[in-house]
Amino acid sequence: MKPNSDWISVCVVAFGFASLQPSAAEPTLVDIGPGTGVAINNQGTVLRNYSERAYLHRGGIEIPILVKNNWQPDLVDKVTALDLSDSEIVVGIDYPMFATSSGFWWTATGSKDGEVFVFPNNTQARRINSEGFAAVYQNTGFGGAYPFWPQLLTFQWYPDFVELNRSPIGRDMLGLNDSRVMVGYGVRPEALLERARAVKVEGEVMTFLDTRDPGTGQYAINDPVTRLSEAFGINEGGVVVGRMAITPGGPKHAFRWIEGSGMQELGTLGGLESEALDVNDSGLIVGRSQVANGEWHACAYLNGSLVDLNTYVPAGVSAVLLRANRVNNQGQIVGDMRLNGSTNVYVLSLNPAATPATITQQPSSKTVALGETVTFSVTATGQLPIQYQWWRNNEKLDAATNSVLTLESVNGLSEGEYRVDVINPGGSISSLPASLTVLDPELTPYSLAGLSMVGQVGGMYRIDYRTTMSTPWVPLATVQLTNNPQWFIDLESATNRSRIYRSVRLAN
Repeated sequence: MKPNSDWISVCVVAFGFASLQPSAAEPTLVDIGPGTGVAINNQGTVLRNYSERAYLHRGGIEIPILVKNNWQPDLVDKVTALDLSDSEIVVGIDYPMFATSSGFWWTATGSKDGEVFVFPNNTQARRINSEGFAAVYQNTGFGGAYPFWPQLLTFQWYPDFVELNRSPIGRDMLGLNDSRVMVGYGVRPEALLERARAVKVEGEVMTFLDTRDPGTGQYAINDPVTRLSEAFGINEGGVVVGRMAITPGGPKHAFRWIEGSGMQELGTLGGLESEALDVNDSGLIVGRSQVANGEWHACAYLNGSLVDLNTYVPAGVSAVLLRANRVNNQGQIVGDMRLNGSTNVYVLSLNPAATPATITQQPSSKTVALGETVTFSVTATGQLPIQYQWWRNNEKLDAATNSVLTLESVNGLSEGEYRVDVINPGGSISSLPASLTVLDPELTPYSLAGLSMVGQVGGMYRIDYRTTMSTPWVPLATVQLTNNPQWFIDLESATNRSRIYRSVRLAN
């Protein structure tokens, strides 16, 4: 099947992509052909499912994804692709005619073991990141009224195709970033029949993103109606997106989760429900939402609110964008649209001009003692990659290229003003200066007890102290008066703030 490669120019309206710069190219819309838009990688290659088959679209080239089990001479009867890496590795599910379904791993460029690897039965290869790390779901559970208790298998494609980990999980992973952090939904192992909630998994550590009470009713993890929340995507900055029930069992709204801020409900386009399906590294969130009449429309979260992506379909074009499934780091969105009575795959390229990063936490000034260790830090957000360069008194500090600057054993030469340049594809921005002051020597003021002694000039006196009225007297010092009165300073009183004093005349 040959894809339709006619490009349609789409105008930017005033209230839509307000963040687009005048220099940005106009958004464009392309019809890929009938089917479902599964994924788009950072090179713009599109993955499409159609009529129980899967295809890659690289520019104007269509590449069928052909899967064959080793024991079966014919091609697999049905293939569902689920994800696509930057190196054009495709993962998904194959359905042999006379066998149980299994996950598959396919690459157009070939591999050490041929073009296809088929996982064990009852598996689904769900997600793969740009480095070739794959998350595979294997059903090994009970089913029925009880939740599935599957295994999570992780595989590495480069430099060798190996299985990295196999662990039982009460959850399903639906999103994956290049740092191998996975998101999805799950339950606590000790409470299988509670509502499933959005989770994040880093290695063996599972964190619930939804901190609301999941309840203790008969809720099966494989029942989407009872899930309290689900996470569908995560970017390199750790931003997670998904959908959350406003009330248990009620309508679901799109959410964004940010470390330290928790889950933020994103609203709808005027209808009852919405869901956020993906987020790219610059924070662009895409998904779908019901409009006032109940129809689902593709949407994006921009400038603090959901925006209907149908705003960018020009008058006279019969396409209705139904959902935005994935977005790459170039702002290209792949999804499904209704066109002339058919469901087709579209790519909407927003092409926004890159903007500099934003500094959300400035470095702070420090005053320390000679020889101490000092750290300056900065926090920034924006389109990745983000780089850092520290300066002292307008002198570049070699190798100081992290968000945290550490100075060990500081001295007087370390003093000065420190700032950092934050650089990303949109340009650079400099932090406010932070000063470093080193105390050399260190002067610390103390409050000391001063005693006025009145007696005979030339006489010898002993000064005693005790800490309470019931403790014994302790000799402190012997003093010969040379003046009357004469001052005595207790140097130990700086660190002994509670003392009672007396003086005793000694024989000369």
